[in-house]
Amino acid sequence: EQQIDRVRVGWSKIIGYLIDWSATDPQGQPIALFGKTEDEIGSALDALPVEAFREILGAVETHEAETDKELAAAKNDQGTPSESVAI
Repeated sequence: EQQIDRVRVGWSKIIGYLIDWSATDPQGQPIALFGKTEDEIGSALDALPVEAFREILGAVETHEAETDKELAAAKNDQGTPSESVAI
């Protein structure tokens, strides 16, 4: 039986969504992500404290859930009247 590595799933999810951020290194310098490869972004994620990683993952998952709700609502509301129209 295979086990899912939830940390790596979260890591992949963050890489898929993250374009840039306001994170800084221990010296207070910005850690730029824009235009970086997946491996470079992964290295930046690996260098984060666990709490910071969890906070970013939580934000990504919240965004994902909200987007899913919006898509479901749009799919269910395709302009069809909810009541029958009298003929």
